[in-house]
Amino acid sequence: MACALTAGRIVPCKDNVGGIKAVYLCDAGDFDEIDCTFDSTEQISAITGTFDIYKYELVRNNSFDEPVTGSRDNGTAFWTPTLTLNMGKMSPESHVEFKKLIFGRVKAFVVDNNNNVFVAGLEKGLDVSSGSFIRGTAMGDMAGYQLTLDGMEKNPAHFVVADADGPEASILALSSGGTITVSATNVDDI
Repeated sequence: MACALTAGRIVPCKDNVGGIKAVYLCDAGDFDEIDCTFDSTEQISAITGTFDIYKYELVRNNSFDEPVTGSRDNGTAFWTPTLTLNMGKMSPESHVEFKKLIFGRVKAFVVDNNNNVFVAGLEKGLDVSSGSFIRGTAMGDMAGYQLTLDGMEKNPAHFVVADADGPEASILALSSGGTITVSATNVDDI
């Protein structure tokens, strides 16, 4: 049987935390013609092509989940990557960029609080499925943007091979036969 198990798993150490701290977004159309190289553990080790990615720093209450749906009757399984972003403080420039995000389709490099990097929406991309531009009620309420991006993939998000210099270095190290450019421009500085 081609899908037979090959290993077990013991209870790991308690040195892990939840949450995500940053996402790097790329227009899906720019990424569609790019080839990925995978190592023996299915981590992405290289990407051939040229594209720009944009860093979105996150504070708290953001998440990345991947529910899996399987059907023995249909012989199918798929993952639904779901990225939930809460970003405070509104500005005219942010309105314009988030409107572009809502109208488009992206791929996401997701950095968790353990410095793991995953590529979400690798094959089909992610779309904004819901969200709100919120102003809050009380003075202490969040005023900003809440967006949920999701997709449907035949594989879970792949890890990116880790670089000792951190998550952004891991992303930049993927470039093979092209260029990955990380935008350092803050949307409010445009």
